[in-house]
Amino acid sequence: MGANGKDGTIPVGHRQVHTQKAVTRSDQSPRRLRWLAAGLVIAAILLILFLKMASTPATANLSIAETGAAATVPALSTGPAASPSAAAPAAPVSDRFPSQPEAQVDWVLRNGRPALFLFHSTNCKPCIAMTALVEEVRPDYVGRIVFVDVVTNDAANAAVVRRAGIQSIPTTFFIASSGSGQGYIGLMKEEDVRAELDKLVLPE
Repeated sequence: MGANGKDGTIPVGHRQVHTQKAVTRSDQSPRRLRWLAAGLVIAAILLILFLKMASTPATANLSIAETGAAATVPALSTGPAASPSAAAPAAPVSDRFPSQPEAQVDWVLRNGRPALFLFHSTNCKPCIAMTALVEEVRPDYVGRIVFVDVVTNDAANAAVVRRAGIQSIPTTFFIASSGSGQGYIGLMKEEDVRAELDKLVLPE
């Protein structure tokens, strides 16, 4: 009677079906956990890639100039913060030289001072050589020419690099007190650097 299930007992076949369902559910749990773990790993990788891209300076794709060439100096008008307005108070008599490169560029233009702007990275060979050259001649022009050093692989300088239209490094601008100037791309010779600096401070 028990084998036929007529006495109300659960047939063996039904117990096997229920057992198989339970086993199937228990097999699916580890599988779901594995899929969940894989999804979390992929999400973490995507997050890392996004943060890396966000932290990469916009100037990272500048080309390295192995040979020298002339460059056009853009119209480097002073930034929005330095632009005068009718409601703005008069600028103080004491206009201290700022610490940030873009603010230094604005200071030079605002005060009509002759200057050398050097746009370079800290890891390209021509940039390192040009930086050393500028530092070598700089003491001979202190007090007469303002030297502005713009590190292009510093994300804080991305705005001024774009504003200056820099495409290759190193790029050097020799800015006259009028705001006009001459630009050069690549490593320069010391005599050429001195010749351009002398033009800025010596009467024609």
